[in-house]
Amino acid sequence: MGEWTGIDREYGAYMSRESQAGGAYLKLTKQRWHGHLGAWARQTGYSAARSPLIAFDYLINREVKMDVQVNYRGWQLIEFNDDKGEDPAFGRRAIGRFQGIVSGGQWHSASLNLGSILAAQNPDDAELRVEGIQFINWDKPAYMKLQFGKTGYKGSFYCIDNFRILGYGGPRAEFKWSSEDENGIAGYSYAFDQKPDTIPPEKSMGIVTEKTFDGLADGRWYLHVRAVDKPGNWGPTNHYMIFVDTKPPTAQPVGPTGKVAWDTPVQIRFDDSNGSGVNPYSIRLKVGGTVYTTDNDALILDPEKQVLTFDPKAHTLRSADGRSVEKVPLLFADGEKVDVELVAAADHAKHAMAKLPSWSYEVTSPLKVTPPNPDGKNGWYVTPPKIEMEAPEGSKVEYAWAITPEEDELFRKGNSINRLTVTVMSKDGKQQRYVKPFRLDTTVPNVTAKVIPEKPGPDGVYAQSPTIVLSHDDYALIGGGLSCAAYATEDCTSAPLFRREKAPLGFFEPPAGLANEVKSVRWAGRLRPPETSIYKLWLNFGKGQAVQVFINSELVLHSAKAKEGEQEVGTDLLLVRRMHALEVRWLKAGKGKPEVKLSWQPEKSDQRQDVASDALFALRSLATIFCRWDDGKEAEYTKPLTAPPGRHVLRFRAIDEAGHAGKEEAVTIETAAR
Repeated sequence: MGEWTGIDREYGAYMSRESQAGGAYLKLTKQRWHGHLGAWARQTGYSAARSPLIAFDYLINREVKMDVQVNYRGWQLIEFNDDKGEDPAFGRRAIGRFQGIVSGGQWHSASLNLGSILAAQNPDDAELRVEGIQFINWDKPAYMKLQFGKTGYKGSFYCIDNFRILGYGGPRAEFKWSSEDENGIAGYSYAFDQKPDTIPPEKSMGIVTEKTFDGLADGRWYLHVRAVDKPGNWGPTNHYMIFVDTKPPTAQPVGPTGKVAWDTPVQIRFDDSNGSGVNPYSIRLKVGGTVYTTDNDALILDPEKQVLTFDPKAHTLRSADGRSVEKVPLLFADGEKVDVELVAAADHAKHAMAKLPSWSYEVTSPLKVTPPNPDGKNGWYVTPPKIEMEAPEGSKVEYAWAITPEEDELFRKGNSINRLTVTVMSKDGKQQRYVKPFRLDTTVPNVTAKVIPEKPGPDGVYAQSPTIVLSHDDYALIGGGLSCAAYATEDCTSAPLFRREKAPLGFFEPPAGLANEVKSVRWAGRLRPPETSIYKLWLNFGKGQAVQVFINSELVLHSAKAKEGEQEVGTDLLLVRRMHALEVRWLKAGKGKPEVKLSWQPEKSDQRQDVASDALFALRSLATIFCRWDDGKEAEYTKPLTAPPGRHVLRFRAIDEAGHAGKEEAVTIETAAR
């Protein structure tokens, strides 16, 4: 049984080795009415970076619902065939799921690229060490905690065979093996082919314990090896599978094309013949200007057919903190040209596709938008569209923006990356909700120049070359975090060393080459409280860390005001439900990690909660700045500029994604000759 062992005695699974067609498999049976059918699949640590794939064959019935847990920096949940394997109220969210699981009492194959899931969430970890893997049902909420759930009934079971943790290789494979017996090992017999169940002949090939195979074609290869003891007794055959994958997959669009109904699914067929298959967590599909991943239930990859399907009716909305998921169909406008583009895809061996298909189709829909297609570039509306939903007679239609103009001054100005929810209420009181993303940019970007230091010498000449920082005013809000910038000064006043457009509050991961230069960090954006109330607002910080919190440009919290020995400071603050400018500064930053956290409690609540990602919004830049010295060639502005010696004119302007081009402005700077 390898490392497979039970959990919680009679409350876990009873494991037995069963035989079928000359082979053996593991049967896990429920022993009591109350129990979780849990078992350890692996208890020794390994690197998911080097061995990213979990693969096995399974048989499971419909009444049995199972999850998989992996111990990586604490237990992490992966859904197997249990879509209730998480309790959002307690913040336990699945980090991934097995695709295409069939609960029909027949044998099927399953695989999961655990390494790619962990790497995407932990880009700083090159090892990705996993300390254990369990199959278990965990979804029963109890008071202030989760308990192992109840699944199936007494006697229910599931079966596992050929459980393997694998990497991917090239055309060369090396094997080493060993065996033990009280009478001593006399020899081995082995075979190497692409069949999973070959039995080597009962003829000893000698005491050979390693073998290398070269020139292997792509596909699954199996080493079958068995041992014979000195009295002549042959043992069972062990089968070891490897993947050889040297080529990326290809893809062809299936459809739709022409003019179709708004809810027609989009499909792409992959071909990775004899390869490892497409990794679902590598897929990025852009539909109608929005990029989707398999985190959204609308995008599903069938691992056996290798067909990717985007179903607008299965579209889901997940809160920024991942604690709630809601199924709301994605609605396109009548006459809308829907652009489809496979932005990224790779196989499990990390071979990225080079040729990515793209195409367009037109839809019919009850949602009437004028104009039906964005009138600006890159999917942006540059004039506010008119919107009307056709509904059955007697129905009531309501429209609601995810971020309202009343809450967001940038929306009132004319810029918004937003989502419209359309609710149709029929005569009998039934409701159907739809969502439609919109991107609006009606403004022309303006650029300003900040010269550091601000004033030259008395004669109007800078003794040393000043730094020029250019900025524009064309932004829109995006939910789920704050912008993050790092500085070489201790008070966030210099030109930024680098910026990250959106990050969780307190997250800071500088580029390796700049880590030692960072002296302060600033998170900035907007804060939207869930309701108008007097809030008790708390700031938590690490020992010895200097942190300030500004709301609407007013300093409201400062770590320096905490009582001696405490790492928390609080205040009472009236916050109305709208966007408030938020700025958090970590001053005199050291080499450690920032331990910055905000929490709040409304006046009528008795619960203190962390400020959720749903309440935080970052400023997304909509424009690119271009500049040139004197009459030189225009180039994209990417970092602060240093003025050259002499008298020079810096010219600059911005062009936004929607196609607006701002007026070219200029500043004259004179620096003393060196």
